[in-house]
Amino acid sequence: MTGSKFGNMRLKYVCDILDEKRKPIPANQRNQDADVLYDYYGASGRIDTIDGFTIDDHVMLVGEDGANLKLRNLPLVYEVTGKAWINNHAHILKPKTENCFRFVFHAIENEDINSFITGSAQPKLSQENLKNIQIPHPSYDEQCRIADFLDKKCAEIDSLTADVQKEIETLQEYRRSLITEAVTKGLDPNVEMKDSGIPWLGLVPAEWKTSKVKYVAQISTIRALTNDGYIGLENIESWTGKIIESNVDPTGDSIAFKKGDVLFGKLRPYLAKSFVADKDGCGSTEFLVMHPRQIESCYLGYVNKCKPYVDMINESTYGAKMPRANSSFIGNMAVPLPDIKTQLLISAFLDKKCAEIDSVIETKQKQLETLAEYRKSLIYEYVTGKKEVV
Repeated sequence: MTGSKFGNMRLKYVCDILDEKRKPIPANQRNQDADVLYDYYGASGRIDTIDGFTIDDHVMLVGEDGANLKLRNLPLVYEVTGKAWINNHAHILKPKTENCFRFVFHAIENEDINSFITGSAQPKLSQENLKNIQIPHPSYDEQCRIADFLDKKCAEIDSLTADVQKEIETLQEYRRSLITEAVTKGLDPNVEMKDSGIPWLGLVPAEWKTSKVKYVAQISTIRALTNDGYIGLENIESWTGKIIESNVDPTGDSIAFKKGDVLFGKLRPYLAKSFVADKDGCGSTEFLVMHPRQIESCYLGYVNKCKPYVDMINESTYGAKMPRANSSFIGNMAVPLPDIKTQLLISAFLDKKCAEIDSVIETKQKQLETLAEYRKSLIYEYVTGKKEVV
């Protein structure tokens, strides 16, 4: 419960709970062929469209279950206006008369609701617990003044956030294009080129060769005897190959790898989860382990981050919900093969350039964190009355 100079009131006295208007429907039954489609909402906002609606109103949604209740990586509250379909994973709230919609929205988003959440493996916010959450409750006029002020300030912050996020996305795209250009065309823009005869690769330097992955790297399928130092797909950052520290418990068998081996995630290959092992270890069997023989490890690691190469592998996947690439398909992928000296020069160049780009991205990500923290503190200070709208 947030301390407030305005006093607090339980949500059951502030909002009507319209959960009777919720209705789940499986994805394969959500008709997408109708002339008019409506937004389909779940615990974390809009997730699909559908040819019908369960509400036609101005309401807010609060997730009933899911990790976001605790992590708060996504907004807790979503605003819905007009016709929409709400499933059973989101509570539907409508402020009662003499309560300002936007003030209530900000107040709920501001709340620390951890004490109202049950369950650890699957966090849940029951309707009864939702009703008992307390939010600040100034007069209606004061609510409107605060809401108008916060809407304006938050819009300014959100605009800045969107600009920074766009800059990050541009840098990430530049990083991918830089890798693709260096790995497939080399570092000399004036070198003579030839047609590789490979669709994803196109023109390559005339002196370069091409070869299939399975001929330049041994595909390893050795099962690990222990799960010490286990690395899951979750531990690898997409497109960069950086290790993300987290407590990932291995499930089932794991596959062994050696220092210098190059790993590529077969599950959802479009995520480009690939890394070069800096020590012996073991990982998810969803990794394809490549032991380089006629190709330099870091260079092969960068090949695994070439977007057209990744796209080609992704087009081969099977399985709708959990698309996977076949190990044999990846083994038969043709890759550019300059001499080892050139491979080392390309890897060194990309190491330096990617480090520079990543440093700028890191700075901008800190800017996003600062903006998010400022937005959060601003809402807290005005919703609770610690600061007044002048």
